[in-house]
Amino acid sequence: YKNLNIDEEYFSGILKLNPPLPLGTISIIQRHLPYILNNKFIYTSDNLDAYINQNVTLKGKNYIFELEGSYRDEIWPISINCR
Repeated sequence: YKNLNIDEEYFSGILKLNPPLPLGTISIIQRHLPYILNNKFIYTSDNLDAYINQNVTLKGKNYIFELEGSYRDEIWPISINCR
């Protein structure tokens, strides 16, 4: 996180669950991120289930990068607050 040369920002909205693909589904992206905020994936190892469908504010970095031929737009949070 500290090595990303990107400014920290605040992201607000309703935290949504990104359900896993059904077993046997083939996906180009080889990882699954379980949370979405404003159509951006949340990259975290923390369990945010208590915040699902809640209005939250995340402080973090918006990281856009290429992964396996697709561009990913992710929020890498450092903190979360429920409003």
